[in-house]
Amino acid sequence: RKEFNIPSGKKTSNLHIPPQILTSSKLARAYIRGLFDTDGSFYTRRNNEPVIEIINTAPQLQKDVVDLLRSLGYKIGRSGKNMYIYNKKDIERFFKEIKPANRKHVEKYKKHLEDS
Repeated sequence: RKEFNIPSGKKTSNLHIPPQILTSSKLARAYIRGLFDTDGSFYTRRNNEPVIEIINTAPQLQKDVVDLLRSLGYKIGRSGKNMYIYNKKDIERFFKEIKPANRKHVEKYKKHLEDS
């Protein structure tokens, strides 16, 4: 945490992704993994369409996350405090490349694949 100046405890609204993370695709994927594991969700909506959602209220962090995911080649939308990936191929690639570690998300994704 100290190396990247990431605050511990209660977070403030001026959060951003540290520059060291933005310049390394390996660190970027790890950062997105941690963010998704804690502040994200996977679910299906109408017609069993998959959705990846990350929720965060810090405007600069939202912008950084959207920019970072776009730089990694993902199509991502944003609405208020929510960021979404709807594209099925991007979602498939997200689970292969980002490799979420939150068992709940992974199990929901596996169940979606079985039901598709």
